[in-house]
Amino acid sequence: YCEDESHCHRSVLRELLGDAEDDLRLLAYGLLDGREKKLNAAIHDARLRLAATNETDERAGIAHQLASLYWELVYQGLVQGDLLDYAVSEALRHTETALQGRKDDPALHLQYGRLLQQLDRHDEADQAYQRARELGLPASRVVPYLAELAFARRDYATVKRLLATMQDWEGLSRLQPVLRFWGQA
Repeated sequence: YCEDESHCHRSVLRELLGDAEDDLRLLAYGLLDGREKKLNAAIHDARLRLAATNETDERAGIAHQLASLYWELVYQGLVQGDLLDYAVSEALRHTETALQGRKDDPALHLQYGRLLQQLDRHDEADQAYQRARELGLPASRVVPYLAELAFARRDYATVKRLLATMQDWEGLSRLQPVLRFWGQA
């Protein structure tokens, strides 16, 4: 049983890549390649639409979409090495473009924080997460990332304090082992 279906699929496919059976390994490569091709086609389409418009709000929307597509390449583990760095930098660039037209979009600020965190720009990520909260994003969407930042800074007291605020939240079954650990620490 797996609670995060897409994560389980990625894990199974990654395991199959190392399988001794050629058929299974080829199937895994084919599935991952298909996902990457779909995302790259969507990126190509969005880049064409972005180049074809000068309307500020439309550009912001397309830039947000592009940032999300590049992030999906990262999140699904479809890019590594230099391609990973490129995907993160493109996602960051397009998020910054989107924020120029949509300064008050809390989801964009969350996305911006995640990208900055990926780049180990922790202070800037913290500011982006705080801005997302100020704009009304629920704590349940932001606190886990703030806790990750605190952990990266080795500020374990803050990790414990932040995770303690999550103990009563519903729908966090995947985080329950983490919450139990930090609740006992």
